[in-house]
Amino acid sequence: MKRIAFVKGHGTGNDFIVIPDEANELELSPQYIRRICDRHFGIGADGVLHALKQDGTWFMDYRNADGSIAEMCGNGIRVFAEYLFRENLIESNADIITRAGVKVVLRVSENLWAVQMGAPHISETFTEVEYCGAQFNARAINVGNPHRVVVLSSLADLPVELRWDDAPPIHGEGFNLEFYEIIAPGSLRMRVLERGVGETLSCGTGVCAVAFDYFTTTGLTSCEVRVPGGVLQVERKGDEIVLIGPVELIADGFVELT
Repeated sequence: MKRIAFVKGHGTGNDFIVIPDEANELELSPQYIRRICDRHFGIGADGVLHALKQDGTWFMDYRNADGSIAEMCGNGIRVFAEYLFRENLIESNADIITRAGVKVVLRVSENLWAVQMGAPHISETFTEVEYCGAQFNARAINVGNPHRVVVLSSLADLPVELRWDDAPPIHGEGFNLEFYEIIAPGSLRMRVLERGVGETLSCGTGVCAVAFDYFTTTGLTSCEVRVPGGVLQVERKGDEIVLIGPVELIADGFVELT
């Protein structure tokens, strides 16, 4: 067994375990990821941020709680950046490599980061998804990872707990599913089912997908998105979007790598 360091953090309740590994020496198996993300038998988290370097630039090797690999994580990259900044490994403005390309992060103020998320790709047509026996018209939007976005008149129409078990075809197709309602002009509320996790308190890329869907239908270029874990801001700048939100590092420790 090998004893390794970790840092626990969250962005609007979407929580992660950061594992520093600059030289990429650790073998993190899917089984190990599942074990340390388990909230009863492990540390507990929605995912793992494996911090390593590629050609001198930090790479966010992101894993979902079920051990699967993901392309991008909007809340995770802010936690990742806050950790690197705290350790004096990056400046307040830096490039971070992800599987969805290089993202620019900017420290706006204490515990607040902005991420240039790039240009989302949105389907011009709707696709139908089924959840809990109901059919929904969803927009397919890619924000580095795939999403299906559904706008509702009220989120109260959804079950208290969203479960992938109620929608196995959606889980199998491998995308995040967002439901949102418009509270007021420029203000949205969202719930999300994330691949490899289930319902989470927040999803940064999901927030961006929802905001982009809203921007394309209203012509607005800025909005807030309320999630169960807090509030995030999204701005549209040309074809690209910027995600702005808080982050908190809450624990440092060691864990056995077996």
